Amino acid sequence: MARKKTNAFWMTASVTLSAATTYVQTTIPLGSYIDVAAKQAIAILEVDYISQSTTFSTNLAGDRIIDYQLTDINRGDLVVATDTSLISRGALAYDNSPPNFSNENALFPDTFGTLDEARMVVNDDIFFGAETTNVSGGDTICTVRIKAMVVSLSEKDFMALALTSVASA
Repeated sequence: MARKKTNAFWMTASVTLSAATTYVQTTIPLGSYIDVAAKQAIAILEVDYISQSTTFSTNLAGDRIIDYQLTDINRGDLVVATDTSLISRGALAYDNSPPNFSNENALFPDTFGTLDEARMVVNDDIFFGAETTNVSGGDTICTVRIKAMVVSLSEKDFMALALTSVASA
């Protein structure tokens, strides 16, 4: 399906959660990597989520659940797992006393495996967002780390991805 044009590289983005149950999103531009004429796309290989207090500590000073997501269409809020724009989803349950972390029921893959199993993106932007149940003890910085590479697709594969993206918008 895809031929590697670059080695893997990392992209990062962050949002700051200052209010409970308020979705915060940022845009990660991909336009400089995507070339329609050359049928270039971004292959997303792995997605990691990190949460820290504004003092950069992993001790968040209050119990909370944090939901994260990465989409290739701007939905402006958390989406259900059947939404075709969903690239990756994660959740963190944090118990402050004693500090205890656990992953919740977000089982959407964060490591996609080989290039043939990677999530291909042909959109100019992807969107990282997060939401928390609690902000006691201060704001929370949520960061996404995306391992990706530029790939070249066949004309049929590129067109199928572009049509899927347009149909989902």
